[in-house]
Amino acid sequence: MAGSLEILKQHQKDLLLAEVAAWLHDCRKCSDENVRSQAAPPIGSNLPWRCVLDRLDPNLSIFQRDPIPPVRIGNLISEGGHGGVEDSSQPWAVLALRRCHKAAHVEKEEPASKDDGKQPADDTRPSSPFGFEGSALKDLTKQLEDLPWEKLQNRSEFRKAAQLAFSKALGDTRRPINEVDLWSWVHIVATLYKAALAGILLTIGRTEDLPVANTLKWRLLALRFNSSQIVDRSPSISALLARRAWINEGLDKVESLLEETYPLGTEVYRDANGSVFVVPDVEDLLDYANENGQTLRVMIQSALDSVLEGEIIITPQIDTNGWWAQDPKWTPKSKPDELDDQPLPITEWLKEKRVVNPDLAWTKSSWKMAADNGKPSCEPCLISGVRPQGPSQKAIERKVSDFWLDRIGKRSKEWAEKPESTIWMSEIADINGRVALIAASLDISHWLTPDGLVNTLLVIPPQQGDPKSAKRKTPSFARLRRVWKTCEGFWEESVKGQLGGLLDTIGPRLTIAGDLDRSLAPYQAYEIYPRPGISLEVMLDKRNLVAIANLQYVARQVGADTEDYSTPDRAAQCLAKQLGEREEIVIYEPGLSDGRQKVVAHLRNIRVMIRQDNYVPAIDILSEPQQFMVLVPAAKGLEVIHHIKSEYEAKFSKVKNRLPLHLSIVFFGRKQPLYTAVDAARRMLRRSSSVGTVWLVEKVVDQPDSHIVKMTLSRTTEEAGLPQLNSDFETEISYGTGAGTEDDWYPYVFVQDTATNKPLSDRHFVFQAHLPGHAVETPLVHVKELQEGDKIHYAPSTFDFEFLDVTARRFELLYDEVTGMRLLRAHETYTTRPFLLEDLDVMRDLWSVIAENTSNRRTITQLQQITGLIETTRLDWQIPSPDDSTLGKFAEHVLRRSFGKLWNRITETRRNTMIRWATWGRWRDLMELYLSILKWRWQEATVEELKEGLV
Repeated sequence: MAGSLEILKQHQKDLLLAEVAAWLHDCRKCSDENVRSQAAPPIGSNLPWRCVLDRLDPNLSIFQRDPIPPVRIGNLISEGGHGGVEDSSQPWAVLALRRCHKAAHVEKEEPASKDDGKQPADDTRPSSPFGFEGSALKDLTKQLEDLPWEKLQNRSEFRKAAQLAFSKALGDTRRPINEVDLWSWVHIVATLYKAALAGILLTIGRTEDLPVANTLKWRLLALRFNSSQIVDRSPSISALLARRAWINEGLDKVESLLEETYPLGTEVYRDANGSVFVVPDVEDLLDYANENGQTLRVMIQSALDSVLEGEIIITPQIDTNGWWAQDPKWTPKSKPDELDDQPLPITEWLKEKRVVNPDLAWTKSSWKMAADNGKPSCEPCLISGVRPQGPSQKAIERKVSDFWLDRIGKRSKEWAEKPESTIWMSEIADINGRVALIAASLDISHWLTPDGLVNTLLVIPPQQGDPKSAKRKTPSFARLRRVWKTCEGFWEESVKGQLGGLLDTIGPRLTIAGDLDRSLAPYQAYEIYPRPGISLEVMLDKRNLVAIANLQYVARQVGADTEDYSTPDRAAQCLAKQLGEREEIVIYEPGLSDGRQKVVAHLRNIRVMIRQDNYVPAIDILSEPQQFMVLVPAAKGLEVIHHIKSEYEAKFSKVKNRLPLHLSIVFFGRKQPLYTAVDAARRMLRRSSSVGTVWLVEKVVDQPDSHIVKMTLSRTTEEAGLPQLNSDFETEISYGTGAGTEDDWYPYVFVQDTATNKPLSDRHFVFQAHLPGHAVETPLVHVKELQEGDKIHYAPSTFDFEFLDVTARRFELLYDEVTGMRLLRAHETYTTRPFLLEDLDVMRDLWSVIAENTSNRRTITQLQQITGLIETTRLDWQIPSPDDSTLGKFAEHVLRRSFGKLWNRITETRRNTMIRWATWGRWRDLMELYLSILKWRWQEATVEELKEGLV
């Protein structure tokens, strides 16, 4: 029979204080003194413990009753991070913290010498788990001193402050183990510690029965589900954001239950598909009950149901076996093959995406209630799919339930109070009324397995060409957490955090006041028509209507002069004048699904004001470690894509051969259902690049001054099923540190075969690790030692785009599992998409030559004629291969004639690229992107250009 959870409530204060103590057990590392004492050469000594302990209540003790003996929190902090686990002079709680410290230390592989990798005191830099180094550490002691020490027993507030401070410090300052920040380190130790103590309280009744600390184990508890099933069918942005917030609110309830109410676990991972917690090694943990007889399983479900009601059921699952992280037998002299380390077994849980179903009893009750209220023929809510519409008339008119109408209204109200952002599709749309959904993915699945790609990173590089002398990094708890946190932070900091600068802010907004003949629901969207057939979306604020659309687009649609919509301010003035002159404005329900228009009110005595709001036209709809989605104006889509590419190449350069980035843009009209664009993006992100794909190194150039290797790679001909395009590209890999020295630990490449004149035995930096999907280990060579003729494994990054001119277009987005290329459409003999990520630079360069460079640009008509001639011929001839020499000569002839005397002004390299892209069919893709989708236009030609015949 399972036990009781009540002892956890009785010891709640003790457990939470023990967790805080574990956060602080290495807090002296958050100090400038620590950085200087660990530098080369060392300066001074570390911060003395009294500087920390003097800030604590010296008499503050925890565990005042059995089964765990009492311990002062100061002693726990100062003694818990070092010393033996079997030291009988210390309380059991201290020994347990030491064990958790060592268990988490599975990533702390020591360099060959204690002085190896030490950094200068004034230039000690942190690294990402992928080798990118940030700015030098500074002002750490002040961060430590400014912690809210008086609020040590306020877990929530103290945690926020500790996380902020310790994220700026390091667990170890030596390269290459400077990638784990102090918060990641102490958070893992505290996670293990709280769970271990909770497990003891749940299973041990007397002090004399306490186990040896070295026998402690843990398990993972997971709440996993398929979020796309829940969220992606949302008909609008407001509904999608409300659904996602709804799910997170439910997970927050469980987090609070497990971390604070019954402190037995800590959430260590969350993405769109759920959470994972570290919990005690108690086999029947989910069957433990509270004083009311509710089991933990039921309490978790109740916490979720308090938010989700019965609309979906998420079932908790737990590991079948415990794990101990670092082998308790570890000593500094242990050899890897003598140990049985058990890293965090999280990979399988992250793959778990269970289909969720509604609670049948709740569903029956909901529909019975609708029938009892006189709504027997009610239809399902468009947002949830399981709730009945209504019961209010307003909800029925919008074909949703009152529950979801209220939640969407709440989001609108929150927006109205903070109008510097947007939640409206029509405000995101560009001047052509189009939106871009940018979707990106980083495939970290192979980085999170016990024998995964973390093993391709080194602590000690090979010595004197001896592959066996290399010491690889291990996939420890802290290191795996840093992998997914770094990827999550990449989207947050390098993409979302930069959108304001990339997109600029937009404003103003129009506010329309007057007398309504009927009341309207506050914070709901409606439509008005400045002209027949031209809609303007508005939202009812407390008293007034607020325009929620791109005013330049609307002004253009109503026929304003170009000058009148040339800027947002001018467009606002133009529309304000037109609307202000109206005697009456008819207000409609927003586009009903059956196409009808329903009048809901009339506005008279109209007054239009211009409100100087400024907002960033972007909406983040998904941000998790592996995937990211954001809505931006279509005209800015490529700009954002180029920025993501640039940031990726800077921060993931050393591992991009093993961690590809896949970028996609779905373009669509502002009135198109959002779920169709999200579905298209999901389909595009299903493509992948195999880490095992073989490429021939055609050319390699080492630039030692900048620590960059430039390579030209081509697909090897012996691979079956090769795509006909994407067969060669140029790329760069960095091998420098932030301090300008050489990096011997990260930038390695799997090698299948070597050039005949340079075998592996002739190269210094060589070791072996598992290539995903291969049973035996494969050699890796440092990038600076690659030779022309080597055959290497490289997972290329890709870029793709699609315009949803019709919603069914998304069903054509299918990719070959082997090549990653799109499957052929009916009229194609070969496919041209996706592009390699490096082709983005080629696209931009070609466009600048043919359309933006005033000395040789072509008019839109000329570009359309070139495309028509070449594409008609390509399709008529049924060219089976993109490298057809006859078509190449024809394409060259067309281009030469079109450019005339300007052809020879273009460099030979660019001319050859233009011919190749025209022959391949990618010239057509380029024109579709810029002319058809982005509707690119240049300014009027100058008189001089016209005279010279350049336009």
